[in-house]
Amino acid sequence: MRAAIVVVIFLFSVVPVEHAMASGNQYLGPCKQALAYMQKEDGSSADIDSGLCGGFVLGVGRVYQDLKPHLPELAICIPREVIPFQFLKVFVGYLESHPEELHEDELILATRAFRDAWPCEEQ
Repeated sequence: MRAAIVVVIFLFSVVPVEHAMASGNQYLGPCKQALAYMQKEDGSSADIDSGLCGGFVLGVGRVYQDLKPHLPELAICIPREVIPFQFLKVFVGYLESHPEELHEDELILATRAFRDAWPCEEQ
């Protein structure tokens, strides 16, 4: 549990100020660019913003995976086999499907996206 908390603190301490507390509006373009780059579509290239998006989405997903045993009420059950591409695809898909929420904080949006994609089954 301590390790997960340290990771979260670290992740938020290395993000540049202009990206701290960003919204879905700020993440959608760079995340789509990162997704295209990972899929090698249209000869796209990656820049710092698309890299930040990929790191953010992967970091949030991995933290939720690690926190689940300690916080069962989290209600997000991401399988260990999920790869970075899947995290990014789920996040971008959620942003595109919910344009009315793009003004909201990126962490809230990622949480909703992952909860929708990987809900815990009823016990």
